[in-house]
Amino acid sequence: MSRHPISGTLGNVQLMLFATAASGEAARVAAGELGFVRTHIAVGNAASATEYLKQNASPEILVVEIGNAEQAPSQLDALADVVNPHTKVLATGNVDSIRFYQWLSDLGIDGYLLQPFTAAELRQAIAKGSIKKPGADDAKQAAQKKLIAVVGARGGVGTSMVAANLAAIFALTHKHPTALVDADPYFGTAALAMGLDPSRGLRDAFEKPDRVDGLFLERVMVKPFENLAILAAEEPLVDAITIQPNAGEMILAALAEKCRTVVVDVPRQMNVLTRHVLTKADHVIIVTDPQLTSLRDSLRLRDYLVENLKRPAPMLLVNRVGLSANNELSIKDFAKNFGQDVAAQLPFIHEAIEATAQGELLANNPKLKPLFSSLRMLARELVGEVEEQEADTASAGGSLLSRLKGKK
Repeated sequence: MSRHPISGTLGNVQLMLFATAASGEAARVAAGELGFVRTHIAVGNAASATEYLKQNASPEILVVEIGNAEQAPSQLDALADVVNPHTKVLATGNVDSIRFYQWLSDLGIDGYLLQPFTAAELRQAIAKGSIKKPGADDAKQAAQKKLIAVVGARGGVGTSMVAANLAAIFALTHKHPTALVDADPYFGTAALAMGLDPSRGLRDAFEKPDRVDGLFLERVMVKPFENLAILAAEEPLVDAITIQPNAGEMILAALAEKCRTVVVDVPRQMNVLTRHVLTKADHVIIVTDPQLTSLRDSLRLRDYLVENLKRPAPMLLVNRVGLSANNELSIKDFAKNFGQDVAAQLPFIHEAIEATAQGELLANNPKLKPLFSSLRMLARELVGEVEEQEADTASAGGSLLSRLKGKK
């Protein structure tokens, strides 16, 4: 039996068990001796584990009780549909047969514990092999995956426009399964600007991150067109949202299972989520305009990323060049004072304001070709490849204005 497409992602639970009460007690002792602090131990079997993992992330180590040799194939086949392929799976049961052990091994099961087993026997089974490591193909795919964080030096510099259009380029031109995450639960505009209704999913992911897996994302992300899915929110301002410490880890892990490229529109509030995204991103892009105050805040962001988060210097994108030529710094002076070259510069074009307001992608308006071309070159640099083929971009489902009118 080969692994089926998974619905769960790899979470932060170290040991999970669905078996007899006696097996559960042995597992508790073993977990304590191994120093595991995140466990889920329940009375049940492989079918119970399957139902649980449909709605929850997979653990690092999973111990499940299977029935007799006749029941085992269907039980394990169903389990394979929901468990993460990097989870170490141990089976337990009452079948004492070398042929049965070999059959389980051929399926990819990491070990078999004959019941009743002791804590020492469980520790030994866990120690016989580390958590499954990705193979060569998995490693290649992991290297191709990109997490890109886009953060504005100030408000109103076009950060959301840049994030949305980069995501669209990855999805439509590079053909990458792409996620666009608008991490501002109150004032995010990613879904709204494309004429879509955001779901409650982002808030649920913040407050209950252990629920986040592939199935959860399928339910809560909205899709403006093929290869692009948006995770966003529009929460009431009177509501207080508590972001759990592991929210960023769980959200990004689940998105990485489904998407080759993830673009996060990062709000400037430095909370546990934004710090995690900025720390883990393969590339951080600071969006700014060529004003003196924006230079100051770009420098503050750069210093924070390099000195506090201990990551490489971010990329710098200067937007709206030429909007106020008499009052702005030249690109040369901006780059000199920032201490590095500008990765991309976007000229100010008045039609871009209207396009953004109407939820129109830059590629759909010939007048905005200079902006689109610069972002497309930046996208090539970020993913290290040329486009697979030129694609017709899809129009958004409706304008921002029509969305707002529809709320009346």
